[in-house]
Amino acid sequence: VMQSAAATNLKDVTMELGGKSPLLVFEDANISQAVSAAMLGNFYTQGEICTNCTRVYVQRSVYQAFIDELKTRTEANI
Repeated sequence: VMQSAAATNLKDVTMELGGKSPLLVFEDANISQAVSAAMLGNFYTQGEICTNCTRVYVQRSVYQAFIDELKTRTEANI
């Protein structure tokens, strides 16, 4: 019943299939490139995009270097 009812009433749709997109930064990463990816993922279109980087996970051993560069580059953009 549901299938035949739906088949006679098909509609064109645009699906917004965004999700929670994490960025993972491991200790062997190029920190400058990782910061660039994080900034693009969070600041591109002011974060209003389905591929927005909603979370950034940074391995503890490179965390401070990542934060320092992110802070410097973010402040330079303000």
